Amino acid sequence: SDFINNFSVAMDLARTETKKKPALAEFFKARQTNSHDRLSFFGLMVKPVQRFPQFILFLQDLLHNIGHGHPERMALQLALTQLESLAELLNERKREAEQAQALKQIMRLVSAKMPASSQHKYLIRHDDVTQLEVNSCGMISKLKNRRLLLLNDQLVCVAVNSKEENVNSQPRLTYKWSCNINDVQVIESSGSPTLSRLLTPNGSLASTNSSGTSDSLCMEMSQLMHDYQVISRIHDLTHTLKGQYADVNADVTRNLLDNIQREIQRKDEQMAWLDSCCLQLAVRGKEETYTFQMCSQEARKEWITELRLARLALDTNNS
Repeated sequence: SDFINNFSVAMDLARTETKKKPALAEFFKARQTNSHDRLSFFGLMVKPVQRFPQFILFLQDLLHNIGHGHPERMALQLALTQLESLAELLNERKREAEQAQALKQIMRLVSAKMPASSQHKYLIRHDDVTQLEVNSCGMISKLKNRRLLLLNDQLVCVAVNSKEENVNSQPRLTYKWSCNINDVQVIESSGSPTLSRLLTPNGSLASTNSSGTSDSLCMEMSQLMHDYQVISRIHDLTHTLKGQYADVNADVTRNLLDNIQREIQRKDEQMAWLDSCCLQLAVRGKEETYTFQMCSQEARKEWITELRLARLALDTNNS
């Protein structure tokens, strides 16, 4: 298990060392030339990893060519089942080792240390999200760049610092808060803070310090609502006109109102889609409710599923 888990790291280290040390590279080349099978260092290292798939294919081939009444068939079937179970276990251990390594790499970017919760900690997934902050009036006042780290036992929220001098460098992360995943509750409510709250009752846009798709969409919606109110007043005034005018009459303004109404409906559908990407979380012991806008509705569903699976894995009844 340790050999398979550390295989990628070991091979990366070997490649790095051979580039830095010509004598080591010459040694590997000489050993490959003098060996009877002429396998490279990588070929020799990967042979143990390939053993299990080879054994499984060999047993499957034997079972395919042995009749159902053969006395050895049951023993072969049992051996195949055990090998497949062991291979699955090794794959699971390798996946956990890779996730633990991914967590270490991310935590190197975090400017503050995260409180420890358990020794066996690994990363399940990480998502770049936008946190929506609501003011005392119930309006969204701030949009902040955040990254949610879903671990096997914790949920960690870090701030993403996008102001980097080198565009190729990794963004610095600042630790904000963390909690046990069993203390996290997903709120499924139609009354949660969403993009629609960016609009005040009279159709103007609430104050925000961010830009992007959400900001642009809400600004367009605000302008449409303003124009609809203005054209509505003009439409009412056309009925008071004494003369007949080709370009200014009730039919023209009615058509304008219908066009604006259709555009408002289209923007409303776009905002509803963005609202469906919002993830609202309540954390035990915290009064604040956290609302995050994810990249898509599918990402939100996948995140919730991963959270539930992580909780089930921590349940002692499932171990």
